[in-house]
Amino acid sequence: MIEMIRKQRPEARFLELVHRLDRETSGCLLIAKKRSVLRAVQQLWRDGKVKKTYLALVAGKWQGGKVNSALRKIDRSGERVVIVDPGGKPSLSYFQSLGTRAVNADLEVSMMRVDIHTGRTHQIRVHAASSGHPVVGDQKYGDEGFNSQFIQTGPSRLFLHAHTLEFELPGEQPLRFHAPLPKEFDPWAELVDRSGRKQ
Repeated sequence: MIEMIRKQRPEARFLELVHRLDRETSGCLLIAKKRSVLRAVQQLWRDGKVKKTYLALVAGKWQGGKVNSALRKIDRSGERVVIVDPGGKPSLSYFQSLGTRAVNADLEVSMMRVDIHTGRTHQIRVHAASSGHPVVGDQKYGDEGFNSQFIQTGPSRLFLHAHTLEFELPGEQPLRFHAPLPKEFDPWAELVDRSGRKQ
């Protein structure tokens, strides 16, 4: 990803990723143009001073809530996966339902706003799945049967989107970055818009 961006901007002396997203996740991705800014934002990230909000479409009807389940990486048949494990790293996510819609007579999905207070690998995906409401289109932690039925009426993708990032560098004005929803989310965009108007 970063190599591609560097090729598109050969005039830039310094370009570096501040953080990473799962390959299938869309949305906000910060790139620093100065080493000093990179270090400063990464320090804010480590200190938990970057507010990260995601949007996720999950299987079934779910009101959401606090998920405070420790997570641990393991190797399973040569593949790296993350599991809920009391001996793992503390991980905290807040899921808030923005509304539920029927996809067809047999399937319901809920649009969730997710605020994460830690940044563990696959955190939202594992927390959602462990709560019985996996992210739609998740091939690693999701419900294979649900996904197979869903793609008969909707697009095939992981429905997880890094929606906003907010932070404040020392001595600077607060910064807020927002990534519009991809077109695949269009059938549920009204739920997000309505939620925004309420705030």
